Amino acid sequence: MLDIEREYELVAFKTRLLYAEIALHGMIASNKQREIQGNSMCYSEGDFISLIKEYNIGENDIPCYRG
Repeated sequence: MLDIEREYELVAFKTRLLYAEIALHGMIASNKQREIQGNSMCYSEGDFISLIKEYNIGENDIPCYRG
């Protein structure tokens, strides 16, 4: 049963990574569109960094071997 739990943790983490990546690309696209229109950026560096906390994908959130 432990192997299945570890697999679930990995899949859940990969899913959160994917959600964060989708959000990231949306933020980048919004900033590029606003830049082309001559407007100020709507997302700053802090907004991008906050994705780590929002999606629980930080250094301490990575599933690791517990052998």
